[in-house]
Amino acid sequence: MCKKVISLILALGMLLSLAACSSSSPEDTVRQGLDALKNLDQETVNQVFESGDSSVSDLSLDSEDETSQEINKQVFGALTYKITGSNVDGDTATVTTEITTKDMSTIFSDLMQEAMSLYMQQGGQASSEDLQQQLVDTMKEKLNSAGTATNTVDITVNKDSEGQWKIVMDQDLVNALTGGMINAITQMGQSMTQGVTE
Repeated sequence: MCKKVISLILALGMLLSLAACSSSSPEDTVRQGLDALKNLDQETVNQVFESGDSSVSDLSLDSEDETSQEINKQVFGALTYKITGSNVDGDTATVTTEITTKDMSTIFSDLMQEAMSLYMQQGGQASSEDLQQQLVDTMKEKLNSAGTATNTVDITVNKDSEGQWKIVMDQDLVNALTGGMINAITQMGQSMTQGVTE
């Protein structure tokens, strides 16, 4: 009898621990995903974001390259968030979240100006390696002194065939995670296109 009770307690404990490991709600999944990004936990990111999304695998949070590690720490280490609401409709949910991180939109603009300036200073003769290193150094400096940007985004979370909630990494979420950099790139592209057509 005692062995049966102990076995039952152990089995129940295992079930509870397995349930605790899985994401029980879309909000939990968003928390888990954003915390994983902040902690540069590529393994967890791969588990809670939809697979097949190239932007997730391209993050390289676990890169062994020192420069990548340093930049990832500066960008994602500053990430904070606040979930302000959610709506579940069958196997799809929307989790409204305020995401605050480094203001990459101003950094991107500064880097583009710096790239043009460096290129002109060197008479258009700068090697791509030299230019890249100078821009990386500038980016590190800018990240150290950058302010923050807050973007509110509706994060889409889908339930997969195994019943697990998975975050969709769409352009709006990438923009929020990069402090508005995607919008800055889009605006710059539109400005350049307008300048060419005028």
